[in-house]
Amino acid sequence: MHKSELRQQVADEFKSLVFGPRGGNDEFIEGNRGLTLRYLTGILFPQGEKRADLSSDDESFGEEDGTIEGKTREDFSGDSDNPLSMANEELPSSVGITFVIKKGEDFTIHCSASRYERQTKSEESPSGFRRIPLEDSILQAHAINKNQEIFYDGTENRAKVHIFRRSSKDRKDCEIVTVTLVNELSKNNTSQRSIKNVEKRLYQVNLKCTSSENHIKPYDFNKVELNDMEENILSLQYSDNPIYAIGHGASVDWHENNGLISEVEISYMPFETVFRPIFDTLKGSDGNTFENSYIFNIANLSDKEFDKSQLISGFYELCNFYEQWIEDESSSTQKSFQSAQKYLIDEMRECSQRMRKGIKALENNSNFWEAFRLSNRAMLIQMLQTKKNRELRSTREKENKPWPIEWNENIDNTLDINQISSKDSPRWRPFQLAFFLMCFLDFEEEGKDHRKIADLIWFSTGGGKTEAYLFLACYELIRRRTRYDSPEVGYGTGILTRYTLRFLTSDQFSRTTSLGCALEKIRLENLSLLGEEQFSIGLFVGGKVSYNRIKNAQDGFIDLIDSNTNHLFHVTECPCCGTSLVPKNIE
Repeated sequence: MHKSELRQQVADEFKSLVFGPRGGNDEFIEGNRGLTLRYLTGILFPQGEKRADLSSDDESFGEEDGTIEGKTREDFSGDSDNPLSMANEELPSSVGITFVIKKGEDFTIHCSASRYERQTKSEESPSGFRRIPLEDSILQAHAINKNQEIFYDGTENRAKVHIFRRSSKDRKDCEIVTVTLVNELSKNNTSQRSIKNVEKRLYQVNLKCTSSENHIKPYDFNKVELNDMEENILSLQYSDNPIYAIGHGASVDWHENNGLISEVEISYMPFETVFRPIFDTLKGSDGNTFENSYIFNIANLSDKEFDKSQLISGFYELCNFYEQWIEDESSSTQKSFQSAQKYLIDEMRECSQRMRKGIKALENNSNFWEAFRLSNRAMLIQMLQTKKNRELRSTREKENKPWPIEWNENIDNTLDINQISSKDSPRWRPFQLAFFLMCFLDFEEEGKDHRKIADLIWFSTGGGKTEAYLFLACYELIRRRTRYDSPEVGYGTGILTRYTLRFLTSDQFSRTTSLGCALEKIRLENLSLLGEEQFSIGLFVGGKVSYNRIKNAQDGFIDLIDSNTNHLFHVTECPCCGTSLVPKNIE
């Protein structure tokens, strides 16, 4: 099954759970707990029904059968003593959509919904609710004056469609149209029981507007620049992605056909596919591709024998390619948000200048270059060793063998760093290498003017942000030991990493430990340069999930004799060979 099909199945399954109908068009929901907890969205309540009324669903049904089921009133209405309680908040009885269309253009309105009818317990069937689909309503906008009653169920019209039109301020030949679907039934105030109110609700509500001539236009967009530069930048970034509708009480969706929009509809469950960004190749505005890909090969960058001048030349070519793209962007005609465009262009030009300074420093300073080369070597070892461990773990799990590897198994999974070839080498993504070239000089005296800048990478999950940061961390840890008369001057804490979630911290910590092992291999190869002090790493995430004192860690290690699962050690296997570091028994 293709991943896209699997994603669609997950989305459909989730929709059936929260929107419905999960049991088909004529589903029967058994039990006295009502529909309050069955479906969570896509509901239009009778007018006047409040959040506090939801709690009476279970209470009233329980009275009928002599049982009390479900939630208490406070679960639905909040603390009654709280002055900010939402107990008196009215539940939504309408939903709408606003869009722009050519003035005088007709369009079609499609409405659908269902209701649920209470069925009492009998010898043939249990008590519960039966779904009754309401007849779909298809209306022509020109045939509606201001509103039109719909969803007639034999006794009354349960809903009404309202249309409101007003002229567009930006386009004289267009008008803004708001179509609203309203539940016309009111809350039953004569009874404390809520059964009748449940039966007055509309479920699985849908509202769609279609234009046969594809005349739905982009929504009126405020192009006035604001005093907030961040707001202007966001408006500029999304100016090429027009909005075709605004939802009221729900999100919206629209369908494009050859660049034309033929229909807009409400969506209680908006679904959008976010495509993976392409970041492994560089293409300019003119379609040309950056050719000197050898500069991204980490084995080349870590190889002492590789021609340094060729790499430096490739770095300058990368910078030239980036600057050409900047010039192409600056020459594009942008009528709106020109201050935001100028700000971004100036920022990009500063980035390219910092990259050039970094490249020049690597070219002229052998100490900088050596730290750069060793940093690449450490990252190369870390990446390949992690890949090797991952492949070994996958193989062992398929063979039903334990992971981590038992201490007494004679398996050599270590990486021979002298056998790493350019062909097998991983590669830097362009933004990762560019980020390093821009930032590394700030650690040196020559780049002190930019130390007040917090350089961040904004990129999607899985794009390689962590590797880019670890690359810089490698450089700093090596630099500290190579800039002074003695490596001892550079000992001590050099890097602090902070994450907002404990789970993320633990996950990233395991990746960082493998880099620490790689740095150790580099140090053992260069003892005179990097010193006798080992590279080490620590973790602080609070006493509940880690040992904050050495004494507690020692006690925890002794406790491993009794249990190898009840501990707070985060590194449970060797990052290099995959051997378990947590003993199963005292032997």
